[in-house]
Amino acid sequence: MYSCGAAGYHAAMMGNGLWDIVRPWQWVVLGCVPVVVFILAPWLLGLLYRADGDPPPGRGRRIWVMFIGLLATGGTLAVGSLLALLVLAEARASDAVLVGALVVVGVGGLLLGYWATRRALRAAPAAPRRRAVIPFVMVAASVLGIAAVWLTFLGRARIVVTRSIDAANVNGIGKALQLYHAEHGAFPDDLRRMVDEGMLGAVMLTCHWGQAYKRIPDPLTKPYDGPCEFRYFRLPDDAPEDLLRVWQSPAYHDGEGACVLLKSGHVQWVAGSGVLERVDRTWRWLAGRAGATRPAE
Repeated sequence: MYSCGAAGYHAAMMGNGLWDIVRPWQWVVLGCVPVVVFILAPWLLGLLYRADGDPPPGRGRRIWVMFIGLLATGGTLAVGSLLALLVLAEARASDAVLVGALVVVGVGGLLLGYWATRRALRAAPAAPRRRAVIPFVMVAASVLGIAAVWLTFLGRARIVVTRSIDAANVNGIGKALQLYHAEHGAFPDDLRRMVDEGMLGAVMLTCHWGQAYKRIPDPLTKPYDGPCEFRYFRLPDDAPEDLLRVWQSPAYHDGEGACVLLKSGHVQWVAGSGVLERVDRTWRWLAGRAGATRPAE
């Protein structure tokens, strides 16, 4: 049986969960945000009042002002960015338009946050503009720090998801190979032949990281000659269990590694140059044997 089924494989694909996706510097930023917003900024606001010879608002009031600024700025950035992404993605807008929209949302969020901070301070004695500007700059910096952490987190999460999808595709290819072998008594000379037999969907031969799935012909032709981004060795039955049967280029994951299917039927994530090393080892084992076949392109 072909399966992903090992806890070790799952750990290799997912890492250590949240601790692997969020980097140490991101935890530091997240830890600094409440200190800046709820301790340093209110303290600085109190100093500004005293410097002007006015009694500062109570500590609870100052914390509330900072919270209003954080909520207005962060909420506008979060909701505005999400709406911009949804609308522009549906409209198939270019990357330049998307970046421009996010910049406009960011500027709007900062302006709204500053306005909300000024409004929250109006109940206090009449204040020079700097009383709102300087603490709000600290709040805005905190929001931008959270945004940077969030974007990086999304990037890492996307990597984990794409690895998992590619691993599921490799696992499906392995099962289809078993079905083909059971029906024909031999493995196919090309992975595309399993699409012809209806044992495998054409999209499963494309890597999720790439865009080849957009080139899949509709309707499918026979013999199928669409994109195939996985490579394949026709291993004999006596081949060692740790040799490669199916793999993908590490380039689809920015060189970090690739999903592979072993002759034993297990799917693994192999890091970096380890993929090519395993390909070389498999080919060296096959070299000189009758019927040895180079990887299908």
